[in-house]
Amino acid sequence: MHPSLLYKKTNIKFCKKAKINDLINLIAKATDKVWQLNATHIFTAYPITKDFFIKRKDILKIKEYRIHEIWLKAIEPTCYSFDKKRLLYIANLLKREVPWDQVINKCQYFYANYFGVVGLNEVENNLIEEFGNINSKIKAKKIIAEETRRHKKIIKKYKDWFKDLNGQEKKFVKYIQYLIEYRDNRKMEFNKGFVVMWRAAEEISERVGIRKSIIPFIKVDEFLKGQEYLKENINNFQKRLNGACLFIDHNGEYKIEYVDYSKIEKTINNIYTRYKKITITKNNIIKGNIGSFGKTVGVIRKIIQFDKKAKFNKGEILVTGMTRPEFILFMKKASAIITDEGGITCHAAIISRELGIPCVIGTKIATQVLKDGDLVEVDADKGVVKILKN
Repeated sequence: MHPSLLYKKTNIKFCKKAKINDLINLIAKATDKVWQLNATHIFTAYPITKDFFIKRKDILKIKEYRIHEIWLKAIEPTCYSFDKKRLLYIANLLKREVPWDQVINKCQYFYANYFGVVGLNEVENNLIEEFGNINSKIKAKKIIAEETRRHKKIIKKYKDWFKDLNGQEKKFVKYIQYLIEYRDNRKMEFNKGFVVMWRAAEEISERVGIRKSIIPFIKVDEFLKGQEYLKENINNFQKRLNGACLFIDHNGEYKIEYVDYSKIEKTINNIYTRYKKITITKNNIIKGNIGSFGKTVGVIRKIIQFDKKAKFNKGEILVTGMTRPEFILFMKKASAIITDEGGITCHAAIISRELGIPCVIGTKIATQVLKDGDLVEVDADKGVVKILKN
């Protein structure tokens, strides 16, 4: 069953009535679908790189200089971004005057991520904060019309450029556009599957006596072992809240020991950056990839884990591991964005292009090297960040 169908059939009321074995089966089904979606991400990640096409120019029959020329235009997505799809989705719900409690239930997946899924009260608060300006059917219609007009302009500009390409070049561009849209759609289905898993895990945990804060630290296969296993291991799950686990070799047999992350954070960072230092030149330059063009100078504000109460001033440069939809609150204030991870179709790259701000992605070490208050120059045209003043 597709994640959308599982999501449509699963809600908190359903989980309250379901038997534990049915909830476990639900987690198993959703996990299977989410894993398939993850696999598509793995198998489409490398083809959306310029190096891939340069290495296969024998098949493409396009000269390397033309690949360079076409590439930057080809990677601008013609599909609606993940965030725009969410905006249009809720606008259409409100245009159809869907009851508010149903809107909240339908939009749970907006606020799902690797750390969990928020409760319905927080979903409601987030929807009001993010989309509160769509407060009437008239306003919803206006927003849909505005976004449709904006998108038509993008498509027209793309088609005007596209028509002058030869046959091989058009195939090349169409393939890139297909991969971008395919991967972006995957995110929405992934989140829906994750909501199903989380709501079922919440209900199982409540019945077994496990606190909600421990759920992210329990592996899926542990939930699948059933309630007796979960009851017996509550104390072990509790230890995981310390924040880190070490795999220790005991005479060829690996055992897990749980430790306080704060005590080993420096050691882990030293090990991590030791192998990545080659990306920092003598001129204090960090290299990454182009996410969105532009240049700017500004002060760093590092946010590793999303917290909407985190301090972020307008004009600061956002530094994070990777952005997710909830980061839009900070991204709209940022003068530039720098990430550790991500490719040309990542959330940070797509939203930066929409906002018209510079973005350097895939630096690997930005969050380890840059500190709050550092003054940097972001040259996204070259994919580099220069530290001007610590």
